Amino acid sequence: MRLAAPFHGILRTATLFTLVDKMGISAVSLAVRSVEEPHHQLGNSKMIFSASPGVADPGTHRFDLASQSPVFDEGEPFLLCVGIGSERALPADPEGTLPFLHLPLTNVSTAGQDDLPGATKLIVPPAPHMERAFQTAGPDPWHGHTFVIRTEFVAAQEQTPSASSQTVGRNTGFLASSR
Repeated sequence: MRLAAPFHGILRTATLFTLVDKMGISAVSLAVRSVEEPHHQLGNSKMIFSASPGVADPGTHRFDLASQSPVFDEGEPFLLCVGIGSERALPADPEGTLPFLHLPLTNVSTAGQDDLPGATKLIVPPAPHMERAFQTAGPDPWHGHTFVIRTEFVAAQEQTPSASSQTVGRNTGFLASSR
């Protein structure tokens, strides 16, 4: 999903809400990516994982992004990409069933407008042995709807010449919801 920074700052946390009827997965992933193809991960961010412990999965996945988030300028666009972080079939999963993650969807009027916050598209990463860029399924795969994720943004401290090259957020923040 495409989002835009509400002010000069960093992402501190993201909370993804899922439905618990998933199959064949043991972790959910989140990545902060560029809106420009080939959608590279931004800054020093890496894909972050949240355990999905089978039937004990509560359906809420919280990701700590403060140490990895790049500093965004006000209005700067970025993608928050969620996916299946790792696969593991449970004994009750039917044999041969493809893994799936069930996401609750919410109505977003901008889901099909590629250049606005809320724009949503499916991105399929290449197989590990392939060097191609991501494939995309075009805008608005769920016809005016997108997944539910809540992000917490915090103001970035101004850098001084003696400060480190990585900007760190303050403890005051703004809760930006994508609903």
